Amino acid sequence: MGDDRTSYGISLRQGWQDLESFRQSCLLVEKLGFGSAWVTDHLRGPDPLLEPFTALSYCAALTSRVRLGIAIAVSFARTPVHLAQAVASLDRLSGGRLEMGIGSGSPRLGPAFGVADEDAFTRFR
Repeated sequence: MGDDRTSYGISLRQGWQDLESFRQSCLLVEKLGFGSAWVTDHLRGPDPLLEPFTALSYCAALTSRVRLGIAIAVSFARTPVHLAQAVASLDRLSGGRLEMGIGSGSPRLGPAFGVADEDAFTRFR
């Protein structure tokens, strides 16, 4: 029978401004017993964010137990092959601790990645 305990996750601040805070957050999430730590794949916004696969690779090197998640990786921001490589690499480097969500993202951003608005959802499928 499986483990029936409830596990809680928490979102990590992944801004460029204070890398020491990001490092301390990774360590604290594990120390406090959270089940998972999450980052996002925002491609635009008021503040620059660390790229999620890179940020979680760093967090994986600092921790040993906490699961690491991306909510939600934007599918058209990377080719399917590059996305698969990034996912597999991070899962391997973290010892199988990756939790992964994949979504279509906003079709308005598609042209910035060479994907026409009308193709954004098609490519996701």
